Amino acid sequence: MTELDIVNISRLLIFLVTIVLIGYFEHRFPCRLITKKWRHLLGNFALIIISTGILRLFFKLLLPFSVAIVTSQNQWGLSYWLGFTDLTENVLMIIGWVILLDCAIYWQHRLMHKIPILWRFHKIHHADREFDFSTGFRFHPIEMIISVLFKSLLIILLGIPTIAVIVFEILLSTSSLFEHANFRLPAKVDLLLRKVIVTPSMHRIHHSVIPTETNANFGFNLSWWDYLFGSYREEPATNEVVMPIGLTEYQKSDTSSIRWMIALPFKQQ
Repeated sequence: MTELDIVNISRLLIFLVTIVLIGYFEHRFPCRLITKKWRHLLGNFALIIISTGILRLFFKLLLPFSVAIVTSQNQWGLSYWLGFTDLTENVLMIIGWVILLDCAIYWQHRLMHKIPILWRFHKIHHADREFDFSTGFRFHPIEMIISVLFKSLLIILLGIPTIAVIVFEILLSTSSLFEHANFRLPAKVDLLLRKVIVTPSMHRIHHSVIPTETNANFGFNLSWWDYLFGSYREEPATNEVVMPIGLTEYQKSDTSSIRWMIALPFKQQ
């Protein structure tokens, strides 16, 4: 078993354990009523299986962890050129790299909303009329390919160490499940947590049908970037328990259909 296999299995186990834990709290303490839940879950799971399969089959060597190994072996990137080689395993440096990657993903997310060709693929995520942990991995295969290439390019250019990439990728996948969870934290706890991380109530606003709310709260893990770059919104116009979620133009579409999700970006706009 290779180092890559060990990392992938570990990530999968952490991902599955997180799903079980969040799924339990969603069942016990739901925030919103989800209709046709099993159809909704089936469609989102089918999409992540297809997207992951495509990445593993055709882009395995370009996945962030694989790229990080090659980058480290060849000492590519800014950190090596500046002579930071001995600091790549330093805990504070690793934390710094993770924070930097999180900021990069924040801007990637904003560009997905801003650039029309990218929005064609990202809107599959927003078209989901429900909001639960499975929305956190509902991404079109081409969007996932774009994200992988973007992160891998950053790793090569900056010389980001392998351990920082592993930590970030685990945080990214688990935080995406958490922030899309269909439960609501106590108000005081939520307001305290969102000073550092994105909470479900904070991110739920981002999935509102109201454009000004859809274009707010872009963070995935750390909430700092929304405060810093002026995209933070504290509350939705309508109570989060009943506010319409998704995209206005697809409120009557079969958004849980895997065929619909795959084909939507290629339909005439």
